[in-house]
Amino acid sequence: KGSKIRYQDVKAKLLEMGAARDRLNMAVLFFLSSIIKGLVKTGKEAPSVDPFLLRAVNDLELCRTFPWGRLSFDHMLEQIAHTMNHFGGFVKENVKNPVLWPISGFCIPLEVKFI
Repeated sequence: KGSKIRYQDVKAKLLEMGAARDRLNMAVLFFLSSIIKGLVKTGKEAPSVDPFLLRAVNDLELCRTFPWGRLSFDHMLEQIAHTMNHFGGFVKENVKNPVLWPISGFCIPLEVKFI
């Protein structure tokens, strides 16, 4: 408690882990925090992994049945709204200095089904 768990921390922990049941949970957390609800900032300024994701990986049945596509879609819409607010409602096209503003999240909502 109290410590910040960032995406790069999850990745580093996953890479150092040996074969263990916890490694599956860590791999699921890595996928969720990098693809489904990924964030753009990295390094010391990177935000924490979503607390919901940290709790969800402890229940793999929840992870299997949760509507991740909807969560990812909503996350992406929030990121687009944030970007549009940042640019005052619209992004001007400038040929000399094009504006590149990454939007995090999985752009095509994804539903993973396990058989």
